[in-house]
Amino acid sequence: AEVRARLAGAGEGGGGLLTDSVTETVRRLAHEAGFHLVGFARAHRIDPTFYDAWLSRGDVADMAYMVRGRDVRLDPALLLPGVRSVIALAVNYYHPGDTCLPDGARISRYAWGRDYHKVLGGRLKRLRRRLEADFPQARHFGGVDAIPILEKYWAQKAGLGWVGKNGNLITRRYGSWVFLATLLTTLDLEPDPPHADFCGSCEACRPACPTGAIRSDRSVDARRCLSYHTIEHGGPWPEDIVRQSEGWLFGCDVCQDVCPWSAKFKVPTDIGDFEPRPEVMGTPARVWADLSEEDWDRRTRGTALRRPGKAGLSRNARYALQVLGGAASRGDG
Repeated sequence: AEVRARLAGAGEGGGGLLTDSVTETVRRLAHEAGFHLVGFARAHRIDPTFYDAWLSRGDVADMAYMVRGRDVRLDPALLLPGVRSVIALAVNYYHPGDTCLPDGARISRYAWGRDYHKVLGGRLKRLRRRLEADFPQARHFGGVDAIPILEKYWAQKAGLGWVGKNGNLITRRYGSWVFLATLLTTLDLEPDPPHADFCGSCEACRPACPTGAIRSDRSVDARRCLSYHTIEHGGPWPEDIVRQSEGWLFGCDVCQDVCPWSAKFKVPTDIGDFEPRPEVMGTPARVWADLSEEDWDRRTRGTALRRPGKAGLSRNARYALQVLGGAASRGDG
């Protein structure tokens, strides 16, 4: 108890001889909570230039929450007064297999199993409980991606990986097949070195994007992104987006599949929750296009496929059928 109190005091007090001990204790607790990658950065206000340019171009599309949350995304102190450190966390979700459904429509690899918000959320709760027990004087705030934190920025600052030319965080251990979580803390943790950029001269992702959504500054124009249209957008798609959608029913993995780093480091995850569900990957687009409320609820319960709602997912399936033509009528799920 005395050692725990000394560690807590050192972390909350802004430095001291035990800072390294606190840092390594937090790192160990994060791994024990189930995170594959852990890193630390000093909390600071982020230069708004890049984010404001993205907003001003209209690349945000109709995601108004990204506009409303601008100030807090740029300044973690607005989310947690007294914040000293940012804990960046990641888990590997890669599972081998084909992204195609029985009729050729496609679902992004990350949505095959249990919703990652639930999986990472549970691990984050375990970590917070351990931190609260070991460092009772400290305060924390965090989440997966439903809170206004620029998680890719902090993941690069904390040494987990770098933001690649496709706008994804790329790691040298798992490629870009990672989910991220972020925890702000008043603990004074020793920062890890920011990660270097290893994209080099490679430009594989940009010409491969089916809709040309990837900009030269490593940002993505949501108005052209299939992940945005299949998940976030509530209305009809522009005709050119439909024509170029390649049968993607939910999300899109093209810029990851062509990335040399992500192609090389396809490490199968040890998290059973991310295994593909038969009721997801065994259901053809023509079935997704015309599900009853009861059947939709059964097939999507606990998965990320619930995000666009039944109407949105049915719309996506109809577009996939339109693109794939007669080939999309095979199979009955």
